[in-house]
Amino acid sequence: MNKKAISMVAAILGTAAVCTYILLPRKDATVKSADNTKQIADNNKVQSTNQEGENTAPNSQNKDTTNVAPNAYKEKVSAKNTDSKLASLTLADYAKSLKCTDYTVKMGDTIDSLSKKYTGHCNLNTVKNLLCLVNNKKSSDDLIVGSTFKIPETALTSGTLHKVAKNDTWYKLAKQYYKNYKVEDVEKFICSLNDMKNNTLVLDTTVYLPNIQ
Repeated sequence: MNKKAISMVAAILGTAAVCTYILLPRKDATVKSADNTKQIADNNKVQSTNQEGENTAPNSQNKDTTNVAPNAYKEKVSAKNTDSKLASLTLADYAKSLKCTDYTVKMGDTIDSLSKKYTGHCNLNTVKNLLCLVNNKKSSDDLIVGSTFKIPETALTSGTLHKVAKNDTWYKLAKQYYKNYKVEDVEKFICSLNDMKNNTLVLDTTVYLPNIQ
């Protein structure tokens, strides 16, 4: 066989060897493929765990949130119960509780004249109203000379002459001066005591607020 023929045979065999090497599966490639499959599976497992954790967090937060509602409800109920425990306040009960000094009626004394002695501490109509109440009389009744007339001096001199301001309301006055009593009772009581024709708080007028513990 001449050199040319030998060269051709060698070329053919070399090409076949190269093709065989390319077509045969490599062991290292198989291993890498298996490693990639495992890594993908692990990654999917981690992602799945993370997703479960993310889905769990809102549920735990919701669980905490649901526990707030009963507490808020209890606070509302407690506030309602506190309001219901406030004491009632009536003019009749107040008059009965007053300590009075006995005054002996003199010639010329009238309910009006005796009331004017306390106008420095209280409104005239309020004084007259309270004196008539504790003595079970009307403002027009004549006083009998030598009779005993009851005067609640402490109540008439220890209260507050409140000048009605722009933003005053019955609720504000009740919370400021009579926080232990119901607002609606305070409104009726003060209106009756001051002989107010209605419950309107007129700007710049004075309202007598007795000192009540």
